[in-house]
Amino acid sequence: MDRAADGGRGAPGAPGRRPPPRGQRPDARARVCRAADRARGDRELDRLHAVPEAGRQLRRTHRHLDRQRDGPAVRPGRARPPRRRCAMKIIERIHSWEDADQALAELAAFRRNIAAYTAARDEDIQKAKSRYASLATPVYEHIERLEDELHRFLLSHQEDLDGRSRKLNHGRVGFLLVKHLTVRNVKKAIDWLRETKKVQYLRVTYRLNKEALREAPDEVLRACGARVKPRDEAWYEVDGQRFAIKD
Repeated sequence: MDRAADGGRGAPGAPGRRPPPRGQRPDARARVCRAADRARGDRELDRLHAVPEAGRQLRRTHRHLDRQRDGPAVRPGRARPPRRRCAMKIIERIHSWEDADQALAELAAFRRNIAAYTAARDEDIQKAKSRYASLATPVYEHIERLEDELHRFLLSHQEDLDGRSRKLNHGRVGFLLVKHLTVRNVKKAIDWLRETKKVQYLRVTYRLNKEALREAPDEVLRACGARVKPRDEAWYEVDGQRFAIKD
C-alpha cells in the first residue's frame, strides 16, 4: 500500500512521522485551539484603541491563567504532570499585611480586566446597533409606505367591510374604535386634579428616601417602624477608586 492510498500517514512501522503517544493528542489539539483563540482575542483587543493598556493587561492575565491551568509544556515521551485546577487568585489566604497588599494588586488587575471587558462589550453593542439600524431602516421605510397605502385603501373601501373587519388570505383588516385623549396643558391639568383631590386620575409613585431617613429623628423612625444601626463596613481603594467589601 502506497502513501497516497494510506491517507498520507504511511504503513505501520514505516519510517516517517509517528503519531504522538497515546493521551497526548487531545492535549496538543486543545493547546493549539487555545493558542488560536488567544491570537483572535489579541487581534480583537488591538482594535480597542481607547483602552490599549487595559488590553495588554488582559492578554497578560489570560496567559498567566493558561499557565496556571496547563502547567509547564510537555515534551514528547515524557509523562504529563498532574493537571492543576485553574485558580483565579494567587493569594488563597491573607495572613499578613504583605498578603493584603498583594491582594490589592490582584484586585486592581482584575478591576482593570473588567474595565477592558466593559469597553469591548460597549463597542460590540454599538457596532450591533449601527448594523441593526443600517439593515432595519429600509425595512421600516417599506413598512411605513405599505401601511400608508393600506390605510388610504381602507378609508376609500370602508363600505366593503363585513361589519368592522374583513378576512383576507394572509390576515385581517378593519377599523377599531379608539378614544384618543389630547391635553392642551399637562401641567395645568395635573395641578387642577391635585387641588380638587381627584387623585384617581393621577399616577403617583412613592419611594423611600433612605438618605434622608437615616438622618430623621428617633420619633419619626419609631413611628414608621425603622431604625438606624451603625456598623463598620470594610472597603479598599485601588487606582483611585473605592470599593465596598460585602459581608
